[in-house]
Amino acid sequence: MHDEPQISNRGEWGDATFMENNKGKLDYYCQYCPFKCRLKETIIEHLIECKKRVSEQVEGVDFVICNICNFHAQNLSIHLKKIHKLDKTEYSGKLVSEQSSKSYSNAPNHLGYIAYAKEHNIDLTEYKQKLSEGVKNFLKDNVKESERRSKLMSQINQSDLMRKKSSVTAKKTSARPEIIKARSQRLAKWRKNHPKDFHDKCVNKMISSWYSKPETKLFEYVSNIDGFLFKRNQRVKSNTFLSQTKEKQIDICDKEKRIYIEFDGCLHFEPKFGNEVLTKNIIRDKLLDQHISNHNWTLIRVSYDQYISRVKQINKVKQDASYFKQECLDKIVEILNNNIPGIYKIGKAYGQH
Repeated sequence: MHDEPQISNRGEWGDATFMENNKGKLDYYCQYCPFKCRLKETIIEHLIECKKRVSEQVEGVDFVICNICNFHAQNLSIHLKKIHKLDKTEYSGKLVSEQSSKSYSNAPNHLGYIAYAKEHNIDLTEYKQKLSEGVKNFLKDNVKESERRSKLMSQINQSDLMRKKSSVTAKKTSARPEIIKARSQRLAKWRKNHPKDFHDKCVNKMISSWYSKPETKLFEYVSNIDGFLFKRNQRVKSNTFLSQTKEKQIDICDKEKRIYIEFDGCLHFEPKFGNEVLTKNIIRDKLLDQHISNHNWTLIRVSYDQYISRVKQINKVKQDASYFKQECLDKIVEILNNNIPGIYKIGKAYGQH
């Protein structure tokens, strides 16, 4: 064996080989065990330990070597069929190591019995429990074998195939009604006992990850006005607010100058989701207005009727041509420059403001 791992193309001698898979990417295969990966650095790191393990074993007793590509294994039957497309009868050489041959001869024909049991509708529950217990006892008495299996399973679980299988299994498990019910109950309990954490980890992330077009366009406009430092999705706190966290999310805000800007969509004026939802929105807006007024800050509310939603077509491609009315934008600039605290409402939806 070489001191440094040698990587060759499939069919040539080496500590590892590589071969292009059906996705056009390279897969690296260890010549001493079934391990494979996609990174050259990973296969080299694996080979250091694997070569050391093989060097402590005896050829013919612990493993046999493929005469075609130098692959090491306890049994070459699957390797010959999968890699070289050969039946074991077409191969001239030793197929099975002595240790593996002894294990096969001493072991009961488990697969044969399982097939027989399934064919005759025999309950295998007790049999599988005994089999599982036997494997556990074997691994307890064989520390090296237990460590080898643990390391091998860790490598297998990191492969793309096992990750994909785990993902599919997780999706099936998550779709089970009893799992959904149990998770919903745990979430409801956690939300009730930890309202602040729920808002920070769930509500706040959801709100900050989604912006409506009007809010985005309004923010783009005011953020370019000199002398102000506006940010999105800021919060103010008051014991009068209805939320469990006693906080209110603000669309646009310059916290240093205490200037807040809110874009009020149609849900603030029309019962799109019923009168109960509309009433709650109106109450929340009034409470925010009162809080801003009590602190002598500035709040600018802009209603949805100041935003014109349009689409224009250029070279058969639809493009966004939406905009805010110019008088609305001019009024915002005027309020900001006057620097007079108060509640300002721009839009026909508010009535006489």
